Amino acid sequence: GNVLTLNACFDRGNHGPGKSAGVPNTDFVSKMFGESFSYSEEGLLGHYRSMLNTTWRTSEVARTMFYGNGVKMDSEQMFTVPKDSTIDRVANKQPSLNMFYQLGAGEVLCEVLRKHFGIDIRTQPEVNSQLACEGSISGWFGTIDLKSASDTISDSLVRRLLPRQALFVLDVIRMKTCREPGKKGRTVSLGMFSCMGNGFTFPLQTLIFATLMRACCIAMDIKVYRGDIQNYSVFGDDIICRFDVYDTAVKLLNYCGFIVNETKSYNTGKFRESC
Repeated sequence: GNVLTLNACFDRGNHGPGKSAGVPNTDFVSKMFGESFSYSEEGLLGHYRSMLNTTWRTSEVARTMFYGNGVKMDSEQMFTVPKDSTIDRVANKQPSLNMFYQLGAGEVLCEVLRKHFGIDIRTQPEVNSQLACEGSISGWFGTIDLKSASDTISDSLVRRLLPRQALFVLDVIRMKTCREPGKKGRTVSLGMFSCMGNGFTFPLQTLIFATLMRACCIAMDIKVYRGDIQNYSVFGDDIICRFDVYDTAVKLLNYCGFIVNETKSYNTGKFRESC
């Protein structure tokens, strides 16, 4: 829990290629030093300014002189992107400063996954593909697919699973309400902890599902490793576990509020599905 601090998030902070709420351009300079610089609360803005080196502080002073503190935003901005030919995926734009910290938090969570779970987000799709292939050949592994996984990570579940320090940090940098699309869109409170569009959502869900799979192995007195190969593997909501852990894993996931997609989850026969 102590590795996830606001300082650590700042040190690893960055911006991706997507748009932030209220920021028309996608480059780093526009998001952090332009007219549309945005943030969720004064405490986060204060921490940001306290961490700046001399050169960066000079740029921040200049931005403030021209544009003031920036745009204080109380809610995420909802938008949709095509998931496939039939449905759209909901995502939410974040304030630019929050996204900077969220991506930093995501990097910290990725480090935790590498160090404590042997999961490397950068190479995990290949690992999952290999284990799914072995499962289809030998039957040793089953694959589990979830419906709208990030949308079903409830606030209450995260509060029960995370250490207090980590929860505090993620709570500060995330948004807790969302404004629906359109000029007259309602503002609604979020029951989920974080959405697609939040910079730490993907590593957080990977960490949650990896923790649940390890808990299943421990509860069933099954070793986490079989030689050099783990008896489970997780990449986002792409979950693979040993065949005899599968039923327990499905029950635990259902208990935690997730919806197992039975038409895309496999533990018998010769077919397995992975990312």
